[in-house]
Amino acid sequence: MKRASRYLLFISIITFIAVIVVIIQDSYQKLIQTQEKITSDIILKPINPQLDTTVLDELQKRTEYSVTSPNPTSIQ
Repeated sequence: MKRASRYLLFISIITFIAVIVVIIQDSYQKLIQTQEKITSDIILKPINPQLDTTVLDELQKRTEYSVTSPNPTSIQ
């Protein structure tokens, strides 16, 4: 029984070290890897500086309704 527990401890330590090495190697590989350049034309499209004011005009035409709560002293 003592022999098996030492063997399992040894295997678990070796596995833990291997996992740590793989994580560090993958992180380092992603760190030194060149980043991909953005090739999307949607992002590089120029911005139109003219605003569509029709929506703003429609919002100004709306009437605003306010809801008032009843006075608590008048309710009996």
